[in-house]
Amino acid sequence: MFRPPIRDALRRELRWPIPLAPPGQPAMSAQSAVNGRLMGVRGRSSGCLLEGLAKRRRLLYYFFGKLDTVMTSPAHPTLEPGRVYRTRELQAWSSNAPRLAKRLMREGQLAQIANGLYAHLQISRFGAVPPTDDEIMRAFLEGGPFVFTGPDRWNALGLGTTAVFATPLVYNTKRSGTFELGGRPYRLRRVPFPEKPSPEWFVVDLLEHADEAGASRAELTTALSHSLARNRFDRDRLREMAKRYGARSTQALVALALGGNSV
Repeated sequence: MFRPPIRDALRRELRWPIPLAPPGQPAMSAQSAVNGRLMGVRGRSSGCLLEGLAKRRRLLYYFFGKLDTVMTSPAHPTLEPGRVYRTRELQAWSSNAPRLAKRLMREGQLAQIANGLYAHLQISRFGAVPPTDDEIMRAFLEGGPFVFTGPDRWNALGLGTTAVFATPLVYNTKRSGTFELGGRPYRLRRVPFPEKPSPEWFVVDLLEHADEAGASRAELTTALSHSLARNRFDRDRLREMAKRYGARSTQALVALALGGNSV
């Protein structure tokens, strides 16, 4: 439907009303209005009248561009709480996704966590809840595989490490570097890792990064030997993980913990 100031200007210039649709019904396009007016002059031979209508059509084009354009209401997408969206995902609701993202931010529906990444925050009784690390990585890596590793996982193995990282460590297949997402840095490394990491794989990962964990490899090997004696880890799976993902030095440490000479 035409905005009142432009509609009134057109009425004064054209001297005939532009049809307005009843409430709740689609607006009639400018093209339909002009076509209807042309039908009304069928049978008339006045060239001046047809020329005048052509002039009016040009005026409509000046104001509105394409004559068959109909003003549509703003999109109101249904967003999932706690989900992170990439800009192009918003194209499902608008052909101009960046503009839609800006509007939803103004309305408080989206919060920008990085360039091209927006979160629809979940609201709890205590306020807005930021998206999870897994959800941020899912959107940032565009659905590619990844695994969180580092002190949180290493310390849970019970091998004596107590290191703490301020920056989560993420293995993936696409990106390397440190990236700030949602005001928090993430350290990404593009390295091989299993699809479903097991505790035995995290043991190998810890031995590979003992220096970062602030632990001695000799002490870790001793602790691993004691844990194997109590059947806390699967010996065959540990041997396989060391062979597939560990350096030669790590394979030697695993073999020593297993009580053999080689992996």
